[in-house]
Amino acid sequence: FFIDHISRNHFLKRMKKLSKSFENMLYSKKASNPAYGNNENNRYKKFNSYQFIKYENLHGATPFNMFPLFYGVPILDKTGVSVTKYYKEKGFITANTVNSCYRDLYYIDPSINKPINFDHENIPMFCDTNLLDPDMFWAYEQGENSIFRKCLYGKDSHVYMFEYMSQFLEAYKDQRKYMRMCFQDGHEATMQVVKYLDEPLNNFLNLIIDKYSTNKTAIIFLRDHGGKLPGPYYVLFVEEFIHEQELAALFLLLPENNTQYDKNIVLKNEKRFLSDYDVYHT
Repeated sequence: FFIDHISRNHFLKRMKKLSKSFENMLYSKKASNPAYGNNENNRYKKFNSYQFIKYENLHGATPFNMFPLFYGVPILDKTGVSVTKYYKEKGFITANTVNSCYRDLYYIDPSINKPINFDHENIPMFCDTNLLDPDMFWAYEQGENSIFRKCLYGKDSHVYMFEYMSQFLEAYKDQRKYMRMCFQDGHEATMQVVKYLDEPLNNFLNLIIDKYSTNKTAIIFLRDHGGKLPGPYYVLFVEEFIHEQELAALFLLLPENNTQYDKNIVLKNEKRFLSDYDVYHT
């Protein structure tokens, strides 16, 4: 799950329900207190969550962070292997959906590295001019970067993403799959609009855990960088704005009943400096 333009701290502040779910699954609490979670919902026993407090941006702009994340190399390096290509070659069914007006998280120059097609993609309807005026891409009043709720035909634009991916999960519930969801909801100056994503995303996470997860399921929440668009925090020169540009959000959920990873090693890595190269190789 990719949420554009959100730092770790703003994730915790704005995504209250999702953050609470992560807190209930924190392995650090389970490890320090064996009795923790005994009375919690069973879903919180199935997964362990980890939050990486020193996960840093490589650069302030999206492509310089996301290319290493999905290709494992710097943006001008043509030797990278796409994560999508890797999983497709391993026999996974792949799916991608965004609520922005482009196929990927950013423009990929074909001369550098060609985008890899997913088996299933849900994208074109968000180029509807009822949501986004193509002549005013950076408008504050309308579209995917505006300071208002991202709505299309009476629904939040992310609702269509959850509907699509729910069908994908059901259609391939007995097969290996790689699913990527990219949300534009946080890409605006007030850092408030992303709150509308909190409850539906938390509900969708619970759906995955309860109905579609196995002891081989890994779930990652991340971003490209922290908040950078000029807004109230920027105008007031708030020190928090400067720091949170660099310390972005990375949360990892791994199944409790899987012996192929060492929980204590992941726990130690929570406090180490990490970048998108580390996430790619993981």
